[in-house]
Amino acid sequence: MLRQENCTFNACLGKFKSEYLTGFHKRKVERKKAAIEELKQRLKQEQKKLRE
Repeated sequence: MLRQENCTFNACLGKFKSEYLTGFHKRKVERKKAAIEELKQRLKQEQKKLRE
């Protein structure tokens, strides 16, 4: 978080706004990576079952 004493109102508002907006992309990328990893694990499990 940003400290109130280090910035003016407009500067803090701009920083919070940009952090808020970039957060959407970060979370979307994280969800996508997690889904890909889960699919890889499922695929490995299915391949193990087929070998047995």
